[in-house]
Amino acid sequence: MKRYSRSGGFTLLELGIALAVLSVLGAVVFEQLGPLLRFRAQVQTQERLAALRQAILLAYEANQMLVDGEPGAQLTLASGALLPALPDASGRCTSSAASVAPLARYGSLGPGPLHTDGTGAPLCVFINARQAVSLGGVKVYFHSVAVVSGGWNGHLDTVQGCGTTGLSASGELTVCGDDEAVLFHGDSVAIGNVQRVAAQVDRIVAAYQLYFQVHYLADPSRDISVDYFATSAQPDGRWDPGGEIGTTGCAEPIPLAGGAQPTPAQVLGLSEADVTDPFGNLIRFDNCSAAVRSPANSDGAMQRPPYTASIQAQLPGGVVYQATAFATF
Repeated sequence: MKRYSRSGGFTLLELGIALAVLSVLGAVVFEQLGPLLRFRAQVQTQERLAALRQAILLAYEANQMLVDGEPGAQLTLASGALLPALPDASGRCTSSAASVAPLARYGSLGPGPLHTDGTGAPLCVFINARQAVSLGGVKVYFHSVAVVSGGWNGHLDTVQGCGTTGLSASGELTVCGDDEAVLFHGDSVAIGNVQRVAAQVDRIVAAYQLYFQVHYLADPSRDISVDYFATSAQPDGRWDPGGEIGTTGCAEPIPLAGGAQPTPAQVLGLSEADVTDPFGNLIRFDNCSAAVRSPANSDGAMQRPPYTASIQAQLPGGVVYQATAFATF
């Protein structure tokens, strides 16, 4: 009897059965793993958004003079401008590695991963035009930024009763459906810097007023018609005869440090750090322009005591923070 053996391979029927079994198994496995994959993507998205918000915070703190000097809807940084990356007509985000590259030096992730969420889809970046609040009568500028993921479905959602995910002109963030987002308001950074400037200026004012008082008391004549904020030859007899701080030129304020030794800051017992604002600029002073009371003022009413001096710091957006030192007898 002859015996026949199969040399190898599968019949079409066997292949069909195997594919059917694999399809069923794949569907079961996907059904079981689907929620796990979605959860993993959500966690990665949240981590990415948190990293981006931290990068924006650090970039804002390091560049606030540049950022809030720009009135438009962008963050101007030393490393480049972070521009909005808005959704397309279908609601899908459009950011790229290049669009968030200016944040790379401030983030814990490289520029590639920074622009995508946990599903690998690009993120959206919303940036408002410059806004302002008032702090003690001082205008404080700031920007708001929102970074948004389209979530598992890959696009920004519009949901009845919620609206559409996005950032309003007033800086309010709306998040609908399965979208994820973080919001950064620059007002906290901006207000904090103004408060630090105010504290520095107040210390300088106190030191300058004390300087005036000490020199007044040291003058045997103790003449209240003498301006002890400065020493000058003109007009004769109206300035501090034993002073160490000269006039400021009677035009624009000048820095308290950085010039010939001893600097006005050193005379007042202050270091250069004491007169350097949070933006890295030297605080200035004025003791004889038309804005202060001094013997050099062309306005006769402003030539009479009590004399004054002005301490000034430049804020973002061209705002000047100013405080007045008054003659103290």
